[in-house]
Amino acid sequence: MITSKKVLTDIFDTVQSQQHFANMILGTTICTNFRQTLNNRNMELNAIENEAHILASQRGWELEDLQPAEKYFQSKRIRRKLRGCTSDTYIAEMLICDMTDRLNQGLRALHQWNGADSRIRILSQKLIDCENAGIRQLQQYL
Repeated sequence: MITSKKVLTDIFDTVQSQQHFANMILGTTICTNFRQTLNNRNMELNAIENEAHILASQRGWELEDLQPAEKYFQSKRIRRKLRGCTSDTYIAEMLICDMTDRLNQGLRALHQWNGADSRIRILSQKLIDCENAGIRQLQQYL
């Protein structure tokens, strides 16, 4: 059985990973509208991240930032995928695939969790809604 702390940690990790991915993409040559879409998404993710911190501190838990090694390997993987192809279409596809994978992982975890903590359940749903909205927004660049 997955604990509430594990679900909150997964939410936090997903948010930080998505922010890191988006920030790397923002460093490439993308159109202005795409850049604005990613910036807006980052603002939504920041709000979820802040709420996760609040929930964790209220419960006496600590949330750890993504480890430098994780960021390094994620950066390396993204740079390798971007090598030679930085079109908005290709980047949107990469982001959608990553978001879909994370969404599936999160949903699997939620199905294994008893969902006793309503505030964490609400935050989980907020992240799921954010991911779904992000996928819909990015589809216009395909």
